[in-house]
Amino acid sequence: MNRISNIIISTLIFGCGTESPPKIDISIPKVEAINEAIEEAIDEVIEEKKEERIVKRKNDWDWSYEVDSNPMDGDNIYAHAKSKNTISLDFPYQGEQAAILVLTNQEHKGKVGVKFGVPRGQIMCMVGVGCDVRIKLDGQPAFSWRAHPAASGESNIILFANASRLINKLKGSKKIYIEVLFFQNGSKIMEFDLSTLSWEKIKL
Repeated sequence: MNRISNIIISTLIFGCGTESPPKIDISIPKVEAINEAIEEAIDEVIEEKKEERIVKRKNDWDWSYEVDSNPMDGDNIYAHAKSKNTISLDFPYQGEQAAILVLTNQEHKGKVGVKFGVPRGQIMCMVGVGCDVRIKLDGQPAFSWRAHPAASGESNIILFANASRLINKLKGSKKIYIEVLFFQNGSKIMEFDLSTLSWEKIKL
């Protein structure tokens, strides 16, 4: 609000010193001009706050990175991001939620991984059978990719097969769409932003 204060001060005060202060024009036109200037300054501040909130919302789907260091085996590196869109499933999984995409690099094992999941829900991907997931990169045609449920048995997480090949496809792309089938909720398409993903940080 410093800008508003500055406008008021610069409008009303015309000098300072030891002499008597100058008379201030408080005629109706002058007051209206001051009020208009204050309103314009307030509008500018409101617009700036709106822009700040928009930037924060954009950061919601930026990528985060974690390193699990092991002095014996090396580092396990994880990159994860939320989807740009959200879904709301039927009871008992109701409520807005974003999906999560995780890339892993287990350097000491020479293995990489790509995981997809939601906080709540059942993805139709059976143990021992697996499932086909549709993927689309940027404006390219969609394609199917094999996936299987998490070894822990959690039905809200799937792991993509041939992760190294999939990661090679992701490189150079700016966005990825992933379509999965949810139990009693049909297919849902989730969008992830790849443009802010740092391949150097995950060492891939």
